[in-house]
Amino acid sequence: MKHILSILFVVSLSATVSAQDIIYTRKITNKPSISWTEIKAKVVEIDLKTIVYKKTGNPDGPVYRLHVADVDSIVFENGTVEVFEKSIRRHPFSSKDPVAAYARHTERKRQEQATYRNLPPNMLSAGIGVWGTPEVYFVYSSSAGRNDKATFITYITFERMMARQRLGINISPFIGWNQRAYGASVTARAYTSNAGRVRFGLGPMYTFSSRDWKGTYYDEKSHIYVRKNTRGIVSALAFNTNLQVHVNRRTFISTELFVGGVTGFSNREKHIPDNWKHYDNEHVFVGAKLGAGIRL
Repeated sequence: MKHILSILFVVSLSATVSAQDIIYTRKITNKPSISWTEIKAKVVEIDLKTIVYKKTGNPDGPVYRLHVADVDSIVFENGTVEVFEKSIRRHPFSSKDPVAAYARHTERKRQEQATYRNLPPNMLSAGIGVWGTPEVYFVYSSSAGRNDKATFITYITFERMMARQRLGINISPFIGWNQRAYGASVTARAYTSNAGRVRFGLGPMYTFSSRDWKGTYYDEKSHIYVRKNTRGIVSALAFNTNLQVHVNRRTFISTELFVGGVTGFSNREKHIPDNWKHYDNEHVFVGAKLGAGIRL
């Protein structure tokens, strides 16, 4: 009789222990290996993105969530198995053998970093660009007072890399296709990386140019606004971002975006009647460049 009771106790205990779901997760770590985890749980809900469960040791406790992409399979208490075949596909090295794929991916990145490290420090590039100084009207909103015609340019840039190629200083003279524009810009950029095929830099840019301009004046006698063609020097300060993509160790493609504000005008008040008062609004300064270059 005692033996029968012992057997029944063991069977009931085994049934209680097995009455649970087992979640198997897998994640690719920083090393070329997979980290496997077994979670004993009670699955509450499964949707397209998450798996909701409670721990078997604390069924009245908090609810936990797992991303479906991190789950390999679930063995339910009734013995059925659900396999999540897409669990590893969110990684860029997805394959039938993710460990080997990750190793190849890491090796490619290492080789790329080594190939594009310690590049020649001088860069010479040329290209085309466009910039403008559209007026932002807070008081006077008449479209007749706008001066937002874009200036198209051809430029050449020389940049010197310093501080282990983390900092770059460049000067970029340009000439316009329209508005008889010409001038130059000076930029200081800090780069987020000094190795790799792709590099991103950002920093302040100061630009000065001479170009045709339409000035807005207020005639105090006639009480009207007057537009007058003139030529002036425009200076602007902007925040510049630069993206470089290297074709090889010597050549690269470069693109720039910048936005800022006009800081000054000059040579626009000559031969203007005394009763004409210069009328200006806040000006923004925006533009973009695209070019190609070589490292020297």
